[in-house]
Amino acid sequence: ALGKEVAPGLLTLATVWISGANHYPGLALLETGAGLYGGGTADGRRAQLPWGSGGFDFNTLNDNGKIIMRRAIEWAAAGGSGGPPPSGDCMASDDFEIDDYTGSTGNLVWTGPWNEVNESDGPSSGDEQIRDWGGSLALRVRDNDGGGEGVEREVDLSGHTSATLSFDYWRDRLDNANDYVIVMISRNGGGLWNKLAVIQGPGTDSSWNSVSYDISAYIASNTMIGFVSSPTMGGSDSVFFDNVEIRASGGAPCP
Repeated sequence: ALGKEVAPGLLTLATVWISGANHYPGLALLETGAGLYGGGTADGRRAQLPWGSGGFDFNTLNDNGKIIMRRAIEWAAAGGSGGPPPSGDCMASDDFEIDDYTGSTGNLVWTGPWNEVNESDGPSSGDEQIRDWGGSLALRVRDNDGGGEGVEREVDLSGHTSATLSFDYWRDRLDNANDYVIVMISRNGGGLWNKLAVIQGPGTDSSWNSVSYDISAYIASNTMIGFVSSPTMGGSDSVFFDNVEIRASGGAPCP
């Protein structure tokens, strides 16, 4: 198959298939300091898009294509919301820059994608969505039909001695204290969940709020985080999340 000889630090987000097993990375990222093909490390962020050669006409891009291009340029040029992790730190993060639950930045790769809780229709429909909010893509959590809904994701933090979880949130039309989203965490792959924080009403924010939590007590090979809504939230009650980041330090080196 094509695409086997790539930079060792390359993070492939989407693959272009030619025929059969022949493929190559179409949408891929390279973080500052990541290993380059042929040796050495990248002195800055790099983003590869599946366009640009063979006389491609960028005017033919649809709205989704334009969003992908803009976010790739912003990510590479600005160095990301938090920048590269400090030396010795490992970072698993998702800036929700693509309409997909597999988004991943940093030098620590998530174990898998975001999984929906009490919903299963993907990131483009239903209550749980990745959609534009505040001028960029973000994760929306809400529950229009009762029962409590949300998303969860797993990461391997084994071998580290400390870890923090940080993210931005934006409340939209939360009527009272019964409208909320619980920030949950597990150290055994979701077998037992603990409440880390509650983002609740009443309130409608006019900008992003940034928070950070010490999750060192939950370091494990299958640490999971989740955002799950109240079962009483109405159809217009939402909490948006962006720049979800887990930084682990001490002990094990980054992959």
